Amino acid sequence: MAHARLLNHIQLYDSTTHWVRNLHLITKDHMHGAYECVGNQNGSQTGSEKFCKQHTSTPGGTQYCFYPQHEMTIWGTDGGSVPIRAWGSVTVQIYDYLRGQQPVDGMGCQLSCSMGGATLTSINGTDAVEVTSAHIQLEISHPRWQEKVALPVEIIVSTHQVQAVFWSQGKQIATLHVSCKPSPTSMNNAK
Repeated sequence: MAHARLLNHIQLYDSTTHWVRNLHLITKDHMHGAYECVGNQNGSQTGSEKFCKQHTSTPGGTQYCFYPQHEMTIWGTDGGSVPIRAWGSVTVQIYDYLRGQQPVDGMGCQLSCSMGGATLTSINGTDAVEVTSAHIQLEISHPRWQEKVALPVEIIVSTHQVQAVFWSQGKQIATLHVSCKPSPTSMNNAK
């Protein structure tokens, strides 16, 4: 069963988009030092309120002067703030786990070491897998039958532990652990 949910997202200046819990937005004006003028360059000056407060201006002047103004929107969090290019709220259909199906057991799930990380083999009906190694935790939603998980070089250059928790219909069906030897390819790349 699906239900609609309003989700917030932002776009950074590197064009990546991110889902966020709140849209605490701050708009700041950024003025760049020098003023600009348009019109008759040899005529008397008039201009914007800010220009006239700081410079002599003549009513009816033929040269209009102003300070260029650029607005920047910043997404604020408790941890700091980030300049953003775009933001918005989008209605998204969220689907629950299927109900009424036969319970799935994790007997066919597998976890093995592979070059540069680990390989997961899941069974039909696996909805999600959580992979943990050292300080890294990855979540894979609706995994393919076989997924290769790349781990950072600082983890795979030495003996490391990998744990995978398989989920189906909101229930944990298998927890697997494996101890992996250093990955030879990564050791050559790290030198």
